[in-house]
Amino acid sequence: MIPTRTFLSWISLLYCCISLQNILCKLTVDATSSLSNPTVVIVGSGIGGTSCAYYLKKMLPDAKAIILETDSRIGGRIYDVKIDGEVFTIGAYSWAGYHGYIKELVDEMGLDRTDRDFDGEPNFVSPFTFTAWNGTHLIDTGEIATAHEESMDILEKGTVDFYIRMEDNYAILDQETFSKTEEFLSYGAFGQWPTLESRQYYTDKGVHLELQDLAMAPLQKLINSQGMEGHVFSMYASLSTSMGRGRVVGGNLKLVDALVEAASAEVFLNSTVTTVERLSNGFSVVYQRDNEQRKMYADYVVIAAPLEATDIDFQSFDPPVSQPARDWYASYVYVVAAEGYNKEYFTKDPDRDVPSFVVGTPGKASGLISITSKNMTDLIYYSVTTTSNLTADIEDMFINPSVRFEYHWNFGHPILEPHPAGGASYQDVILSPGLYNIGAMNDILTQMEGSVIAARNAALLIRQESLSASCAISFIQTLPAKIIIIFTSMWKFIIDIEY
Repeated sequence: MIPTRTFLSWISLLYCCISLQNILCKLTVDATSSLSNPTVVIVGSGIGGTSCAYYLKKMLPDAKAIILETDSRIGGRIYDVKIDGEVFTIGAYSWAGYHGYIKELVDEMGLDRTDRDFDGEPNFVSPFTFTAWNGTHLIDTGEIATAHEESMDILEKGTVDFYIRMEDNYAILDQETFSKTEEFLSYGAFGQWPTLESRQYYTDKGVHLELQDLAMAPLQKLINSQGMEGHVFSMYASLSTSMGRGRVVGGNLKLVDALVEAASAEVFLNSTVTTVERLSNGFSVVYQRDNEQRKMYADYVVIAAPLEATDIDFQSFDPPVSQPARDWYASYVYVVAAEGYNKEYFTKDPDRDVPSFVVGTPGKASGLISITSKNMTDLIYYSVTTTSNLTADIEDMFINPSVRFEYHWNFGHPILEPHPAGGASYQDVILSPGLYNIGAMNDILTQMEGSVIAARNAALLIRQESLSASCAISFIQTLPAKIIIIFTSMWKFIIDIEY
């Protein structure tokens, strides 16, 4: 028979344990309370900003995403326009096969895509299927590749290795976050590649200079607006573009539109952020819209545009927000209706036809990146992409041309020169607690997938910080009452034992 006092003592101890359990339960419940539905202001409505808003909706369903876009349209460097009944892709044409996140987003939005997924180990697909133009001659890159089989074997081995490493990187990052670019590069052991110049690296590997200059350099210009001076990571990203290349059927802008709708994001166009000020409990975001200065509060801020392009004044930050400045290539796009090419502009060979797809060689060809063509009615429509203003050249390039559309990005692609070992020249992923920089990924990967990787990472970091803040406040709010109950119960237990 258990004595009454002993029984009551054990009951008191049990009550003490239940009280401790209640603290843990309270923390768990409050993790989904008010601080888990933060207001997140996103600067920029490209694929980075819109996918960040979507990921926030998935991870924190009660979060409120507000997108501020300085332009009069959404999409950023993704731009599809309809001209004379035909859709023209102006920027961000396609993705590579290992770009897993953007393909996942397309599938989740219920859109059709043109690519295929590899089964097992990927097979190298040569990207050298285009004609390069060096300013005086047209060069078949496929013929150059065939003439250098040993060099192509070296490229194949290295590019497949890059592809597999990227898949390893995705596997590790499935539920992980990264707070620095170097940390992202460590997943898959990429750390050294952005520190090495492509010219020196591939020459040391034994890749023939003719293949580098007449095929690899034009490819790098097509993808990243630069040549062999770029770092090795960016070159491998270019070399792998034909391995499972795909796009959204009907244009990649469909994905941006779908992400905004799925995120229930509030979008303000023609809204230029001028100031982000740190407050004691969040941020004050000042922006210009309709010639008026406006202000809104944010729990978190995500910069989803090139930091250099925003020119934001960051106030009351300690330490101040200060980032290494990057140099950028501009991008100009023209859609030209004409009767055909002026062949003499491209070649002196009267028997040589100018193909439908032409890529310029770095350092020559007047800044030309690429020309693609579509036959429509009695005219041919040409999409011309350049790194400099070629308006004056259009009359010489084509027969009876008419410019139907033109667009200019000041910040097309950053110059991807090798970074010093140690990461000192990388921009920060976390500019300050609660302030995130999606554009940091532009230091290594300027394709759409790079922005999506950074956007997903920012959403994960916000979720972690938001839930941590909720738990901390919940603990502070509930702790005093729980301590009183626990110690009262323990005191009663001790007194009962003494008696």
